[in-house]
Amino acid sequence: MVNHGLYDVLFNVKNLPDELRDVKNREKLMQFVDSQLTTSSHKKNQLLLTPGHVADQIYFIECGAARGYFHDEDGKEHTLYFWDEKCIIIDSVSFLSDQPSDLYIEVMQDSVLLSLSKKRLHEILRVFPYLHMVIDLILLNDFKQCRKRIMDFISLNPVGRYVQLVKSIPRVDLKFHQQEIASYLGTSRQTVSRSKRAS
Repeated sequence: MVNHGLYDVLFNVKNLPDELRDVKNREKLMQFVDSQLTTSSHKKNQLLLTPGHVADQIYFIECGAARGYFHDEDGKEHTLYFWDEKCIIIDSVSFLSDQPSDLYIEVMQDSVLLSLSKKRLHEILRVFPYLHMVIDLILLNDFKQCRKRIMDFISLNPVGRYVQLVKSIPRVDLKFHQQEIASYLGTSRQTVSRSKRAS
């Protein structure tokens, strides 16, 4: 049995089902999940998802970083997500709806990822049905983060948004390019530089 960082995240979910408070149940679950997981190494700038394809994989970053972005009608690139180590990568909308994604998901550093297909996830949930609650909480967290980002855009200036980003992703400027950070914050590279000096 491998002690993936995934289990640290999984077992630290708030309102954990009673079944997962039992050590033997945890061990059974981990053993079964290990048999369903795929571990893979990815080079910097490798794409995990492109628009037009259905997101049928959930990824977990053991080490590395990734981002999700899209192009608008004028071809301009907009960064929507940053994912750091110990984060779950998922296009929730495409994954849940089985509709083609409108996102690119790109690995930003040489990374080691764990992946789980939707089919294998359903097999895990068939054997351990109480995990439905945990998956729901993980997906809810994705939506909560999106809402917080919208609230930050409304209530904070660029410096404030940069400070929030650094709190959530330490050393963000070493993991992502300044243009990508500017895109994520909805500002310019020059403003990101000023935000670094001001924070």
